[in-house]
Amino acid sequence: MISLSKNSKASIFLIFLISSSLGFLASCGSDDDDDDTATATVLAFSDVSSIIETSCGTSSCHGSGAPYTNYVGSESLVNSNAATIKTRIEATDSTVMPPTTASADQALSAADKTTLLNYLNQQ
Repeated sequence: MISLSKNSKASIFLIFLISSSLGFLASCGSDDDDDDTATATVLAFSDVSSIIETSCGTSSCHGSGAPYTNYVGSESLVNSNAATIKTRIEATDSTVMPPTTASADQALSAADKTTLLNYLNQQ
């Protein structure tokens, strides 16, 4: 059996304490897997154009020959009116788009609504 002096035992304990502390501090660093902030996906107009065409681009709403602004295929019109479009999509009253009177195939699914709102928020 090895006999250690009081100073040796204290030195070993101090080394252990410092090593443990460094290990603990190193574990407090940033870890990409634990990142709570979501990475935003940048959406292009092509990501939402089919949603706009299907849910908005009818002849009675915002399509060719429609009484309201034709947004189909017009990135610049959608972008310049993003705040208004967003407000209308998020509305819960009679100004909501698509309107409650729209046909079932014009309705925005939750996924389409999220995609469209994410795109509009980028503008």
